[in-house]
Amino acid sequence: FPLYVKIDSDTDMGAGALSNGYDIRFATSTGVIIPYERESWTIASGSGSGDFWVKVPKILSSTGTNIYVYYGNASASNGNNVTNVWDSNFKMVQHLPNGSTLSATDSTSNGNYGIITNVVAGVGKVDGAGILDGNGDYVTLPNDILGKENQTYSAWVKAETTSVYGVIVGGDKWTYSSPFGGLTIGDSSDQNTDKAYFSVGYDGVGYRIAGGTATVTDGAW
Repeated sequence: FPLYVKIDSDTDMGAGALSNGYDIRFATSTGVIIPYERESWTIASGSGSGDFWVKVPKILSSTGTNIYVYYGNASASNGNNVTNVWDSNFKMVQHLPNGSTLSATDSTSNGNYGIITNVVAGVGKVDGAGILDGNGDYVTLPNDILGKENQTYSAWVKAETTSVYGVIVGGDKWTYSSPFGGLTIGDSSDQNTDKAYFSVGYDGVGYRIAGGTATVTDGAW
């Protein structure tokens, strides 16, 4: 599965790795090269920093798992191997990079790119993010993303306030009887809740809703 690896102000890599990060490689403890996506990589003031998604074979919870990073080959080709990190189980992966210029590209091979409307770039939990004020700003996703099959949604969200109902991911017709899914903070009948909810369509009587138990904190990821 893809493991997030953050390299933060590493002076060794700052001195030895290429500025474009092409020479960076990740490997298992037995030396097998494993694919990764390089979301960001910069060298500043002699230190290297970056965000990587590394497809590790497994993580052992009891003893831990070692992976290794290699760098320093000035003639290395680009080691970025995005589509092999996100396999067919992933329908869409959007990182919303890079804090200054926003894009809604899809890291999978499915090409499920988003169309940005009035969303501005900002600093996220990992690299960049999109800032939305709830006033006509959104990212339009392909229609087939919200389907009938079993689904899992994952997102880093930082809400200014949880006292107002807010949609994280949802279909634009989810108030009808069609089976559109939606991940929200609060639900439409109780807008003052501070829990995450997953709603599946509208059955003519009410939303079919599954609510989380963890509290969503204002102003925190």
